[in-house]
Amino acid sequence: MNETTARRPFQFRLSSALIAMVVLSLLVGGGLWYWKRYVLNISAELERMDSTDANVDVNDAWGRGDFRFLGIYGIGLTVPGVDEAHWEKYGVNRLRFTSDFSRSGEESRLLRKTKDYAAEYNRLLLKKIMSTETNAKP
Repeated sequence: MNETTARRPFQFRLSSALIAMVVLSLLVGGGLWYWKRYVLNISAELERMDSTDANVDVNDAWGRGDFRFLGIYGIGLTVPGVDEAHWEKYGVNRLRFTSDFSRSGEESRLLRKTKDYAAEYNRLLLKKIMSTETNAKP
């Protein structure tokens, strides 16, 4: 056996170990990125949603001249409680962290809360718009 043949198994083991270390580092780094970027944001958004009041938010938006309805991401855009004609006329503010798919129980809870909040917000905003349009007619 020559010297080149004798070193191959060692070189193969060394390169396999190096590849395994790189892959493991990427997995751990990706997991930390996912945790910081996704899980912590979901938790923060849940806390924020727990303290929201659709009536206050509609009045604040109205005062700023923002008449956009709230939309939920999914396969397509959903605007709970509002006909397409209305949201096409006034626009849609698309809510972050919404989807038709959830990866965890916490995310499912956030999606339910967000959809409920958007439906309530849109109902209140539409009522305010309709009363203004009715009052503006001669």
